[in-house]
Amino acid sequence: MHNKITEEKSCDLSVIIVSDYGNSAERSWTDERNILQALALQDIGQPFEVLLVENETMRDKVPSDLSGIVPDLKMIFFNSNRSSVHINHAVSRTSGKLVALMEADCIPDPGWLRKLVNTMNNNPEISVVSGRTSYGDNTFLERCLSLLHRGFNDLGYSGLTCHISNNGALYRREVLEQFPYPETITPFLSSWMRKNLMQKNGHHLYFERSAEMIHAFEGWRFVLDLHRNRGYAAMMIDGQSAVSKIPVLLARSLITEFSSLYRLGKKYLNYYDIVPTLVLLFILPFLEIPGMLDAIKARDHIPGTDYR
Repeated sequence: MHNKITEEKSCDLSVIIVSDYGNSAERSWTDERNILQALALQDIGQPFEVLLVENETMRDKVPSDLSGIVPDLKMIFFNSNRSSVHINHAVSRTSGKLVALMEADCIPDPGWLRKLVNTMNNNPEISVVSGRTSYGDNTFLERCLSLLHRGFNDLGYSGLTCHISNNGALYRREVLEQFPYPETITPFLSSWMRKNLMQKNGHHLYFERSAEMIHAFEGWRFVLDLHRNRGYAAMMIDGQSAVSKIPVLLARSLITEFSSLYRLGKKYLNYYDIVPTLVLLFILPFLEIPGMLDAIKARDHIPGTDYR
């Protein structure tokens, strides 16, 4: 099949790729190439369109080779650096009844789309389905942080859940139209606010454990940035910020991570990973304090963050 960037084409399944992390000025486009190559290898037996969304300032910087990786690629440009704004704008340009949202720094397994589409088709009562995300299992940090960062979203089995993966999920189009992402200074808060509103309005979320994707792991700077953004979102999710909330939020994070370790430790870790994981489990929640203080100070941005 001849691959080219298309302008408009009707399709029952759409995929939106958005970058919510990274410095645009230092862009290598490696993430975009990798995820497009992974989408080209999807074993789903139906065509789908792919929309890659970027800031208008990147229009003349997109490598020409991207257009040949998948068929039906649309480049969408919008004059904003917020990933939430990019998603909302892209949804209006899709033609699919089902729309997958994917972060550019994630690589889905070859059956990812097929498994999520099958789950949606077999469960008409659900509004969104997402799968399991990890950093891989080659190193201790990848195994440990896959558990502590992503374990809260892993039931250990497939079923109804109260979480949606920000990294990749499949939605019914009308749900995305009804619940756009709020524009906030961090995608963490935006996604949490929207998810809570969906649940408040009676929408059902589903976890399909067999659908897996690998999230890029970019070292300790990434870890610090993630926790600072998570801390800001945790402080602001109810619209109120106060120093008195910090101990409660830290305790909540510790309980969540202990729960992940208790439920899923054997699935994620080697036996010799347990002790160092316990050490990190106690340290990581405290990395959220700078973000909590950002919220208390009512900053209009999170200093030094690469999230957008």
